[in-house]
Amino acid sequence: MPEILKFIEASGWDSKKTLKSIQEYNLWRKTSLPPKLTTGVEKFLKSGIIYLHGKDCNFRPILVFNIYLVDPKWISIDDCKLGITYYMESNNLFIFIGIKGNKR
Repeated sequence: MPEILKFIEASGWDSKKTLKSIQEYNLWRKTSLPPKLTTGVEKFLKSGIIYLHGKDCNFRPILVFNIYLVDPKWISIDDCKLGITYYMESNNLFIFIGIKGNKR
């Protein structure tokens, strides 16, 4: 139930927008997840650029992303994006992404 609230809140409590958002999200998950573990993604994951570091005061995991370690000559931006997605999906972190404050 809490995951549905994220969609409802993000779409400004509009039921049609909420349904559309959920459908688009489900389509994205079916076509994009889990990302393929390529050598570039594996290199990114083993580099220490991204890691978990404890929890915040609301017991949500803290994800550290050391952007200054990303060298475009060494690793592509696409591999970074896929690596972040892979990391978050494998650690079940998508459930912690908050929507609050995004109302328009």
